[in-house]
Order: sequence, then C-alpha cells, then structure tokens
Amino acid sequence: MDVITNFKKQIAKIEDNKIYTPKDILEMGVVIDTNLKPSIFTVYRLIKSGKLKAVDLGTGSVAKYKVKGKDLKKFLCERYQLEEVRQ
Repeated sequence: MDVITNFKKQIAKIEDNKIYTPKDILEMGVVIDTNLKPSIFTVYRLIKSGKLKAVDLGTGSVAKYKVKGKDLKKFLCERYQLEEVRQ
C-alpha cells in the first residue's frame, strides 16, 4: 500500500465534530517529518505556526492543544493536495 492511499484511509476515519489532541494526530501517522516518520514535534510546530488550526485549553505556561476534526481534515487535504476525503 502506498503512502497516499494510507493517508486517505486515515483521513477518512477523522470525524468532523470530534476533538483531537496532538497525541491522537501523532498516532494516526498522518503528519510526518522530513524523514517521512510521524513526529509530535512536527504536529506542535504546525500548530504553533498557525498552519494547523487549534485551540489552546491549557492554563498558565502549559499548553493543551485541541484540534477539530474538520480543521484537521482540511489541513491534511491541503497539505497533501488531496480532494476532500469523505467517510
């Protein structure tokens, strides 16, 4: 199975109204680094840069990011130049 087919399958599993944590996104394996491996640091970098829309529900100096499923899908489809993937 090629990488794009795998991404499409993972993206199709994302529920629009569900909330995902960076760890959830990492476990899906859909955000990869330059070595083509899932990376929590890449997820946080994309959130902090504003490329991946997220809400910080943390208090004080500890961030707790949450990402809506529909925002995650939109980001991934744009990043990998895919048409919108439906469930």
